[in-house]
Amino acid sequence: MSKNNKNNDPQTKIPLHPQKRSFFASLAWGFVVFVIILGLLESLAGTNLLNRVFKTRSVGNYHTQFEIKWFALQDYVQKYHGVDVVFLGNSMVNTGIDPVQFEDTYYSLSGEKLRVFNFGVEGLTVEPLSVLAQLINERYHPGTIILVTEMRDYIAGNGAEVTAQFMDNPWMRYQMGIPSLEGYLIEHTSFIKYLLAWRNWSSANFLDDLRTVIYRQGNVTPQGYEPDENQAVFDPSQPMVIDPTQRDKFQLAANFEIDPSRALNLQEIISLNTTGTHTIVTEMPVYPTYFSYFGPDSVRAQYLQDLGAMVEKAGGVFVPAVSYDLIPLHGRVDDHHLNALGAPIYSELLAKQLYTACANHQTCIYPALTNRQP
Repeated sequence: MSKNNKNNDPQTKIPLHPQKRSFFASLAWGFVVFVIILGLLESLAGTNLLNRVFKTRSVGNYHTQFEIKWFALQDYVQKYHGVDVVFLGNSMVNTGIDPVQFEDTYYSLSGEKLRVFNFGVEGLTVEPLSVLAQLINERYHPGTIILVTEMRDYIAGNGAEVTAQFMDNPWMRYQMGIPSLEGYLIEHTSFIKYLLAWRNWSSANFLDDLRTVIYRQGNVTPQGYEPDENQAVFDPSQPMVIDPTQRDKFQLAANFEIDPSRALNLQEIISLNTTGTHTIVTEMPVYPTYFSYFGPDSVRAQYLQDLGAMVEKAGGVFVPAVSYDLIPLHGRVDDHHLNALGAPIYSELLAKQLYTACANHQTCIYPALTNRQP
């Protein structure tokens, strides 16, 4: 009998080694799995579940108040099918303009119901506001953008650090036309926006910071207004150079002149007129002591003359601030911020002022041309 040949024995199984996948095949499968998981998570983002769990959203910008306003505007447009008027400015706008009061007053005078949003953001000068105006215009196409500007907007270097941090993130660079996968995913996936709000979870101050964001988010109305409930008595006394608490303000405003690059930022905002969005430039009715930091009255007078000329040359319309004495002292937090009592008063006055300007054929508020709410 011949010896068994194990290699020829059909009962003998030869061990098989699994075929190795190529690097690119593994990468492709990983990408497919990632897309499937992301798709499932994204489907949850359309429900209230993620909002209940994460509480807030982020695009990875350091300026959390900007993010609160950005998502509030997104939600507002989604609910009301568009926005007609966007107020743009710094903290003075944030706490100083009540869109509901403005809407109601304008409607009572004109019979036109406008959709108005307050996009005032603390610390932003005309430099980052020029970028923000472009983003809002491209995405939401409001009929009118009202820029509420002030003298500090045009001081060279003022707010430069805030601007640098505001612009330095993948999402903002993506908005500016600089492509990246990270920027793309942040822009187009809702779930990642919820995750980004928790990106600093390992920080010792994270929970305190998160609570602050959630608290402020709850205080902002659906139309972007953040009332300041501070009703302490405002002291209208003249600031003094020798006061150490005022020294930085005097140094900032000393030798005031309009920086050419900031003038260009203003022109960029006004140039949105060419896209069909009307732009109006105005100022808040600050208390006169605020201008003491800038020197003699002649400095303020020259600024107003130059500002009006710049706006007119760029094709815009400058509407001077209403008289400061129409706002009672108990409606002010300090010499340039209004509280929850002063904001409705000013908003009513501004609506009347702009209605009169239209009646006198000076300038008008225009609603959005598309997506009008029935």
